[in-house]
Amino acid sequence: MKKRSFMIVLVCTCAAFALTACKTPFSSGESSSSKIVTETTTEAVQTTGTEAVTKYIIPQLLGRTEDEVKKELSGVRIAVMHAYDEDYPAGQIFKANVKEGDAIYTGQDMTIYISLGHNYGNDVIGMDGEEARAYLESHGVQVGYVSEGNPTNDPALVGKVYECSFMGEKALLDVYSDGVPEGAAEAFSEQNTDGQTGEETTEPTSGQTDVQTTVQQEELFNTSVE
Repeated sequence: MKKRSFMIVLVCTCAAFALTACKTPFSSGESSSSKIVTETTTEAVQTTGTEAVTKYIIPQLLGRTEDEVKKELSGVRIAVMHAYDEDYPAGQIFKANVKEGDAIYTGQDMTIYISLGHNYGNDVIGMDGEEARAYLESHGVQVGYVSEGNPTNDPALVGKVYECSFMGEKALLDVYSDGVPEGAAEAFSEQNTDGQTGEETTEPTSGQTDVQTTVQQEELFNTSVE
C-alpha cells in the first residue's frame, strides 16, 4: 500500500514539473530582442524617431563597380577616388579602406578606389612631345599641353618627354628644352640692384625725346614733342 502511494505521488510531481516547463520560455542567456546578422547583409538595429539606423556587412568589393556597391550600401556615405592600376581594368574597384565582413552603419563613411586601368603616361617617357601626344590621344587620353621644362645640353634629349603627369583626366607632358629655357636670359638681364629694366634709353634733349628699344631690336624712333 505504501509503495502504491509513493508511485502516485511521484507521477503527480513529474506531471506538475512538465506543466510548469511548458509555460516557461526557454532562455539561451540572450535577451529575446537581440539579433545576429548571419545570412542577410543588412539589419535594422535601432530606430530614432522615424529614421532607422541600419547595420551593413561589407560585401566583396574588389573587382566590382561603383554603382553595384553603392546600391548594396545605400545608407553609407561612400567617397570615390580614381587612380591607375595595372591589375584591375578601368571602372573596377581595386582598393578600399574597409574589408569584406566588416560592419558599418547608416551615415558612416568609407572610401573606394576605382581603377583607371593602364597608365599610358608611363609609356610616353622618352618619346618626342608630339609623338607622345598622338599616342595618348589614340588611347583616349586627352593631352592638356606639351611644355618645355628642364634644359639639356644633350641634343639627343631635346624635345623628349621626361615627365607625364595628370590634372583630372588630362595628361600634362614636360619635354627637355635646348640649353637655357626660353625667356630665362631676358629675365636675368632685367634683374639688377638699382631697379633698372635693362633697356638702354637716352635723356630727352631740347624738344625731342629719343626712345631706343632693347639692344636686340636695335631700332631708333624719334617722337617730336611740341
